[in-house]
Amino acid sequence: MSLFGKEISNNFTKRLGFESSLVDNFLSRCKNMFTSYIFFFQASHFFWGLWALIQAKYSTIDFDFLGYAIVRFNQYFKMKLEVMTLTLPE
Repeated sequence: MSLFGKEISNNFTKRLGFESSLVDNFLSRCKNMFTSYIFFFQASHFFWGLWALIQAKYSTIDFDFLGYAIVRFNQYFKMKLEVMTLTLPE
């Protein structure tokens, strides 16, 4: 959090009667939750890409499953490097 954001946060919590440590704890938990979410979000791209490949082979529905698979796998590989550098929260 930037210094300016920290100052606003501290001022806001003082006016409401909260301790600053509670806000810091909340923000830390939000970061951890977001990091965990990103890992599952990445897995979703891979799963739906794989599902679309299977559908492209076996489905009788008139839909561009192969095109959909390409979009999902492109997104997976686009984000892969970024996601691999994140660390899971403890």
